[in-house]
Amino acid sequence: MRKNNKQKQKKQKEKQQKKRDSLNEEQTLSERVMWTIGNFSKYGNTTANWQQAKADSLTAFILNGTSSFDDNKKINFTPPTCVKFFKLMKDYTMRLMKAEMKKKTNEQQKGLFSRTVDGIWELLKKLWRW
Repeated sequence: MRKNNKQKQKKQKEKQQKKRDSLNEEQTLSERVMWTIGNFSKYGNTTANWQQAKADSLTAFILNGTSSFDDNKKINFTPPTCVKFFKLMKDYTMRLMKAEMKKKTNEQQKGLFSRTVDGIWELLKKLWRW
């Protein structure tokens, strides 16, 4: 009975310690995130480790806990919604182009195709502009 009681107490202490550690990590992360946001608001930059996203280089700072501030990892990142939206737009545009091409003569098809491609290109440039 005593042994069982000691085990329960030990487990309780471990659980409390984990909870304290978790709260400390959360507090540290919160402070660092707030400092970073404040630095960005005041000076227009976050830290030397964060790079501006560009259309040709979409790297993202992976915020996964306090260690990410010290040992940051960057990966090429395009949000899944952007990938899906781009595919949807591409499929829709191709469907429209095929339908229009069936209606037009060869002479008109060439003009429609170039106007459509130009329109798609302008739309994509606007979508990917940061």
